[in-house]
Amino acid sequence: MRNSFFYFFLVAFQLFCYTVFSFAQSNNNLLPNGNFELRTGNPITWGQSNLLKYWKGIANGKWSPITYFYEFEDRGYIPTWKEGGRQIPYSGNGFIGLGIAFKNVEEVGSQYFETELLTPLEKDSTYIISAFVSLADRLKYALDYIPVALSDRTMLSNNGTPIYSSNLIKLKTDQPYLNNTTEWIKISAKYKARGGELFFLIGGIEGNKKLGTEFKLKKMPFHFSFHYILLNKLTYYFIDNISI
Repeated sequence: MRNSFFYFFLVAFQLFCYTVFSFAQSNNNLLPNGNFELRTGNPITWGQSNLLKYWKGIANGKWSPITYFYEFEDRGYIPTWKEGGRQIPYSGNGFIGLGIAFKNVEEVGSQYFETELLTPLEKDSTYIISAFVSLADRLKYALDYIPVALSDRTMLSNNGTPIYSSNLIKLKTDQPYLNNTTEWIKISAKYKARGGELFFLIGGIEGNKKLGTEFKLKKMPFHFSFHYILLNKLTYYFIDNISI
């Protein structure tokens, strides 16, 4: 009887190890909750990024709040932004929205999401960083890339100042601008690790304190809306499925 129990335990343990190993091989994203599915509650209105697990969102300056969108299958409801339109997730049910300033960041402010990687990056190893984005409706400008950064320590600041990083990474596509408002577009970049990077940040990051981030802008067709007419220094993107 004792031998039978030991044999059963050994087989169960081997099966467990195999399952964990297989999961790690098939799901090798170093970002926890990169598809924004895990949450502590149901977002039912604008904002509520605090419900998103493993990610911290902040806004500095005047532009807020940071938004976590989630589609509920039982009632077909997606929290929407009246001026920014409506979008369905690229996959699953959740995605985020970010207001990214491209001019006068100190005055306008920007939005950011940060998370801690599952393991630090290895020195001199090359990683592929990718995400899916969709420009919100009725915005005046589209950008040519989405800025992200990696660091060995948190990059968030609670004092309301813009975030700068000497390790700015530009997620792009083969098209000159990220101006698709109906479909999700994949953006990516290769990154050679310095070693020890543990925190990932996405948002309106400035790459140089003197020059600022040099976005190339595309003016979108005119819409008679508040955001198109008045928001001349920032734009807004929906973002889903970030991975490293």
